[in-house]
Amino acid sequence: MICFKIHIKQRKRILAACDEGLLGKKLSEGKIVMDLKKHRGFYEGEKTDGAGLVEEIKKRGIDSYNFVGKESVAAGVKAKVMEEGCEQMVAGVPHVQVYRI
Repeated sequence: MICFKIHIKQRKRILAACDEGLLGKKLSEGKIVMDLKKHRGFYEGEKTDGAGLVEEIKKRGIDSYNFVGKESVAAGVKAKVMEEGCEQMVAGVPHVQVYRI
């Protein structure tokens, strides 16, 4: 399952999605640290599967995206938000941020 939350800031919609099993973990690699325990609330909201997240992306008019985890990133690729292979790996976990300006 994927946890996701939509934030609205300055009239922009930001979708934050994280594979449920990663919430509560702290990932680090070199100088990069992703604290998914401390920032759990950024991702926690609704739950869905990959197909459900693709549908949410298509219908909500999102401006920026933050994906953490294999399932979440795969849903972003399937929704054509980004291309496959553009993710950054942190402790073996894919992470992608997409900004539309």
